[in-house]
Amino acid sequence: MKRVLPVLALLASILTAARAEGVMVERIRYVGTVAYSRIVVDLSEATRYSVMTVPAHGPSSLPERLVIDVPSAVIGPEAREPLAVGDALVRGIRTGQFDAGTARIVVDLTRSAAYQVFTLPDPYRMVIDFRAEEAPRRPATRVVRADSADETAGAKVKTVPSVAETRHRSGAVATDPPDVPRGARTTQAQAQSPVPPPVAAAKRLKVMIDPGHGGKDPGAYGLGGVVEKEVVLSVSHMLATRLKSDTTFDVFLTRRDDRYLTLEERTALANAVSADLFVSIHANASPRREARGIEVYYLNNTHNRGTLRLAAMENDLRWDPRNPTLQDAIPDLSYILSDLRQTYKVEESRVLAEEIGRAAVLELGERYSDVQNLGAKEGPFYVLVGAYMPCVLVELSFLTNPTEAARLNSRDYQETLAEGIFDGIQRYVTQTRMAKNL
Repeated sequence: MKRVLPVLALLASILTAARAEGVMVERIRYVGTVAYSRIVVDLSEATRYSVMTVPAHGPSSLPERLVIDVPSAVIGPEAREPLAVGDALVRGIRTGQFDAGTARIVVDLTRSAAYQVFTLPDPYRMVIDFRAEEAPRRPATRVVRADSADETAGAKVKTVPSVAETRHRSGAVATDPPDVPRGARTTQAQAQSPVPPPVAAAKRLKVMIDPGHGGKDPGAYGLGGVVEKEVVLSVSHMLATRLKSDTTFDVFLTRRDDRYLTLEERTALANAVSADLFVSIHANASPRREARGIEVYYLNNTHNRGTLRLAAMENDLRWDPRNPTLQDAIPDLSYILSDLRQTYKVEESRVLAEEIGRAAVLELGERYSDVQNLGAKEGPFYVLVGAYMPCVLVELSFLTNPTEAARLNSRDYQETLAEGIFDGIQRYVTQTRMAKNL
């Protein structure tokens, strides 16, 4: 017992110092499949950190690993147990107090992988993405398709205690998913044959539909008692059904029922299934009751005050209208976006946003009056950060507009919206395939 007391006293002094400093590694969350893994390290507040890779060491049997040091921080009580992952990329995650003032997180890798690191605030968390440089030719971890009875669309999802955060860039940027095959290659003998060789069918495109909010996060409340999380889930199911009726698509949902998912988990699920498109479904709200229309966003910086207010709401941030830009509340945003630009498909996402907005308004306009197209817009939406495929956020209509709130509460309007979004996705895919075949 006498030996235990000094250890407890040291631990208590470390935790007391951490509370004084205000920085603690609180929790580690993990999502992964055969060719992609995402680790999220939650921090009590923003702080500096450093990242380094350590090569495998044969004689000691130590694997290649990624080491993250967080100065002036400690490992919290929930973050001390190691996490044995054991997938194709990550062997395990462990934490420790490197010294009295430095918390250390170590990711033991199964094999070499490209990685990138970015951070998100409020609550502060560091996101580490690993991607296989050459994906193994074997089935990925099971995920939930839109026609499955399972409840989550999730690759392997684990949670353990731990945390860390702020601005640091390190590591290779992961490469984009391979292009969709457009046809079989012909040999020289086939080229000389009078019988044309068979052409391979185009690969089915994977579409991840993300019903916004859910669970403890209701989203916006609208007039007449309509709730955003309920409307977007209903429209998402209708959209999934419509996409499934077309053999072009394989369809996935981030959530099938009223459950909570973090913003970074949603894109992680899309990355985990190597989705070709990511469509996040939301409903709009405004302090102006007359505001109405449909708008579709893709990820980028903006100085538009209306977009920044909406982004703050969707990002679950506190919005101060006196701040000229959201960047005042998110100092790392410009850094994040510039760092991700190499992997994020900006132009493709813009075209997808335009096609969905145009098609949805056209479809609604045949049945409803005064449907406005507010256009494709840029916005700093966290749910789109870190996606490796074209991705958009659709604002269906305004819950705060009396006419549109009533429409959103009707099944007919929801089905028409789903049909319009489907038409937009179909137009985008057709346009993209024609362009690549020219």
